[in-house]
Amino acid sequence: MILILGALGDSGIGHLVHRLLDRKHRFLLLDPRDHARGFEMSWEMERGDMVGCLRHGGAVTPLAEVGAVYVHLLPVPDNTEEENRSRLATTHALLHAYLESTPVPVCNRPSCSATNFSKTYQQQVIAATGFAVPRTLVTNQPDAAGDFFEQCQGRVIYKSLSSIRSIVRRMTRSDLGRLDLLSGGPTQFQEWVPGTDFRVHVMGARVYPTEIASDATDYRYSNREGATRTMRGVLLPEEVTKRCLKLSFALGLIAAGVDLRRGLDGRWYCFEANPNPAFAFYEQFTGQRIADGLIDALLDGQGQG
Repeated sequence: MILILGALGDSGIGHLVHRLLDRKHRFLLLDPRDHARGFEMSWEMERGDMVGCLRHGGAVTPLAEVGAVYVHLLPVPDNTEEENRSRLATTHALLHAYLESTPVPVCNRPSCSATNFSKTYQQQVIAATGFAVPRTLVTNQPDAAGDFFEQCQGRVIYKSLSSIRSIVRRMTRSDLGRLDLLSGGPTQFQEWVPGTDFRVHVMGARVYPTEIASDATDYRYSNREGATRTMRGVLLPEEVTKRCLKLSFALGLIAAGVDLRRGLDGRWYCFEANPNPAFAFYEQFTGQRIADGLIDALLDGQGQG
């Protein structure tokens, strides 16, 4: 049985559930936010095996029946009601401990997903796999950002440092007048590299590359920019495929969304490895069976487990 932790309203979760139903594979879907009031779990480790049970909605599931886990964005306590915040904090701690302890494959363990919290740390791992990395500046100093803009001859993009999705934007000379806002928090600046974008979904030992042709700075939001976007499944050069697999393995990820760009100079640049890739979005344009690759990876115990 595959345990799925997430919200059915999420497109990726819904897509995965439909594929599991098609394949007639047993699964259990739990939304930690809905079950926080009655979410109970206990276990003990016996010779490397996890013995215990999960109580949810009046039902009891032995943990021994869970053969793999897919988790999408564990709920984090927010600034709403104190009672709700306390419940979510307890549930988050419980699930975090389980996901780090269970010996079955987990896609992805919180400790592995946490590498996405530091873009600059990921860059070091990315560079070690052989990909090119754009020149990067992280700063909250207006003068440093202005100097970087000039050094890159105005070819600069900027984005958030956090793991929360943000829109990538091109920096313009008019933005120089707003650099004092950096005192409110650091920002990541990168030299803009012209070329063609690729999103490579790594699912265990398989890759599903998508080529994106767009005149938008951030193709995910091409509609907002009034720009065009076309996407198609492609094959990658063997060496690039190996690098994507090596990167996912180095980060301990079973599933990853690797963002690449083939520069006009022929070099392959890597920007990020997303541990919570929105694969359903790409499937609808390419027809690739990415969700099946995810299921196979979980069932086979591929990746880092």
